[in-house]
Amino acid sequence: MLPSQWDVRADVVVVGSGAARFAAAIEAHDAGASVVIIEKETQFFGGNALLSGGNQQLPANFIQQAAGIEDHPEWGVEDFLIDGDHRNSIELLQLFCNNANDTALWEQNLGIVWNKTPAVQGGNRVARALVPAASPTYPGTNGFSVIYVYNKALNSRGVTVQLGKKLTQLYRPDLTSPVVGIQVQDLLTGKTLNYKANKGVVLATGGFKGNHQMVRDFDPQIDEMYIWSGYPYTHTTGDGHVAAVQVGAGYIDCSWPISFGHNKFGTSVDQVWTPMLNQGDPTKIGPSITSGLSNTSPKYGIMVAADGNRFVNESIWGATDTIEVQSPDMIAYFNLSFKPRNVWAILDATGAKAAGASWALTNFQAATQPNAAPYLDSAYLAWSNTTDGLADQMAISATALDATIARFNGFAAAGKDTDFGRPAPMTPISTPPYQAAKFLIGAHDQPGGIRVNTKMQVLDTQSYPISRASGPSTPLDSEPVIPHLYGAGEFCGGFWGTTRGHGKIGAYTIMGRFA
Repeated sequence: MLPSQWDVRADVVVVGSGAARFAAAIEAHDAGASVVIIEKETQFFGGNALLSGGNQQLPANFIQQAAGIEDHPEWGVEDFLIDGDHRNSIELLQLFCNNANDTALWEQNLGIVWNKTPAVQGGNRVARALVPAASPTYPGTNGFSVIYVYNKALNSRGVTVQLGKKLTQLYRPDLTSPVVGIQVQDLLTGKTLNYKANKGVVLATGGFKGNHQMVRDFDPQIDEMYIWSGYPYTHTTGDGHVAAVQVGAGYIDCSWPISFGHNKFGTSVDQVWTPMLNQGDPTKIGPSITSGLSNTSPKYGIMVAADGNRFVNESIWGATDTIEVQSPDMIAYFNLSFKPRNVWAILDATGAKAAGASWALTNFQAATQPNAAPYLDSAYLAWSNTTDGLADQMAISATALDATIARFNGFAAAGKDTDFGRPAPMTPISTPPYQAAKFLIGAHDQPGGIRVNTKMQVLDTQSYPISRASGPSTPLDSEPVIPHLYGAGEFCGGFWGTTRGHGKIGAYTIMGRFA
């Protein structure tokens, strides 16, 4: 049912405020449309792009050409297909790769100064990742720099972001009609507002990795507490996905819904950051700081689960980029058959010294909440002069833990791990005090999302055409769409197959430009 009155009217309503959202709003404005942007965060905007490294994989760009690096859009398509296990949409990859150079130029025209040396990132045969260089016109050389430039471009066009506005519903009168607007909850006043979109709604709401139930619906093994990139500052909880599905949209590539590249030990937050963008003073920007203890810490001790036993060769833990592949350490973690998994890294005094300054016992003793470097959380730490005392704090059987440590110490003395094949040298767990840090998986990104075509129109799954079994499949751009509903950014699926990987701000910008 449509509302009796509209509180806000515009040609285009953009939901979200990351890279894709800004690009969509800029292009819509420059095409002559009136634009409104809403963002549910109440204190800042910019999404995960704001606190990212700012890398942009843009195949066959002009910076590569100037640096003498050969690249082609076709190479980009091939590389991303391999990285995504060939589950990507070729049409969507072609949209991305064929428009990468034009978008690099478009961003330069907005004010971004590119570093003259492209970077190499996983899954790419050549260096093609562009990164902002230092410039007096914006702060930093990262994702904040990109969002700062985008926001400055929007402000010069008279378009601003409305904070504290959460999407709750899309208005589509029936399944044959276009989307005509949205319902919004104003988180600052508690009021319900209705926005009329004369020409279209662009959903650029990010992913749903912060919605544990949605993630578990797609992958039942992800059934325990985890954090996600940007937590606790960004809340990517799938608001746009839920609203889109209610009016006929569908999902793609959600069988492995998230990649785990932000795994943590000893903390409950992903990053520590001072969001200052909407205050307008670039000198006040706080750095995005990685929290917790190193993900390779287990190689200085052992890893145990809830039953008190080891379950993995600790030397492989954190050794593989879990954004790019389903790595052996995460496979071992998810293959634990009991719940809760309650996984900890245990180091003795010798191991803690080798692991570095962050493992200093004084850091453990001072930790309450993660508000001081290295941003540890007392709920995820344990220390004791006895292994029995340590086990009690970890909620693990002391008898089982003592047996595990004794067995491992035997392997260390013999120089051979017959349980998991960990290579020598191994340092025995024998010198107090003993310290432990709890492991918490951290979601970095999502390869899957809502189905769109190359015009970034959201596809209508309620009216799929029926093809004969012997006939050709329906081309992506020939599938029915939900009129006036568009998607962009991590909200969309189909681009990445099984692996999204690093450096996708550029791709999300392209999606926004075409939405």
